[in-house]
Amino acid sequence: MELDHFKMYGPGIYLFFNFMKSLTVAFLLMSIIELVPIIYNYFSSNGLTNLTSSANYYLALTTIAAYNSSSDNHSTQDKFLNTIPDLVVSIIFFIFYFYWLHKSEVLTEKVRT
Repeated sequence: MELDHFKMYGPGIYLFFNFMKSLTVAFLLMSIIELVPIIYNYFSSNGLTNLTSSANYYLALTTIAAYNSSSDNHSTQDKFLNTIPDLVVSIIFFIFYFYWLHKSEVLTEKVRT
């Protein structure tokens, strides 16, 4: 999707819509990565077995809080599948930040000329 028709409104509007386009792609990628721990926690957690079924129950199953807090011996797989996606998403966000700093300078010069 090209946004060249926004150039006539100036660099601010053009940069804003380019930023929103790039941010949408970055957040889509980060959301896909974060599906891994959500799905894993939903199917493998056992800390909420004494609660009745409700919307809050099913929502809570997707979080790390659903693990049984009485035992501290969670498997290494549990720990890795909940921390590695967060680390990857943080790295993607920082890469996006520096990418956007560079891209915004290039786009601003392109619009001004």
